[in-house]
Amino acid sequence: MPILAGLSIKCFNQDLPTIENLKQRRPDLYNCEHWTCPYCDRAETFDHLWSCFAIRHNIEIYLEDAIHFLKKLI
Repeated sequence: MPILAGLSIKCFNQDLPTIENLKQRRPDLYNCEHWTCPYCDRAETFDHLWSCFAIRHNIEIYLEDAIHFLKKLI
């Protein structure tokens, strides 16, 4: 559960390691202007993770699985 808690906190704080976030944290490593979402070539920001048309179907499946898992806990 600690991994899930850490992920939840990072999601809540919009602090997931997206490419744009990594460019700010470590410009010495992530200094290429052309690093984008590997699925659609747009800037990979926190908002983009949830709206990328190329992976929308996968996100919907993950959310359905998460809802199903939480319902089983109740």
